[in-house]
Amino acid sequence: MEAKLVGSEVEVKYLEPATNSDGSSLTDLESTSIFTQVQGSDPSKVVDVAATSSRGGGNITQIITVPINENAEVNVDIWATAKDTTGNESVPSQKITIRIDRLSPSAPL
Repeated sequence: MEAKLVGSEVEVKYLEPATNSDGSSLTDLESTSIFTQVQGSDPSKVVDVAATSSRGGGNITQIITVPINENAEVNVDIWATAKDTTGNESVPSQKITIRIDRLSPSAPL
């Protein structure tokens, strides 16, 4: 998984899983979900992304908006989970932390 700032949004890229947690081939992937947690707040699901195939393995690129107040600079954790057609959800992927800077510099003297 990777994330990078693109203007005022975040581009998130990851690979869908192709196996179940026991190592067997995945045949019923329904979706993946992207979550964020802004420093000092509760986690939030940002978007559900339909699976590219029931077998997974697709490359996902998703642009998300993280609500950050103007004149703030904060760390944001981003991670994803996968869900199958019976509702079983994976453990979270590795979290990525990015810094979003919307803090203006002081005026020149």
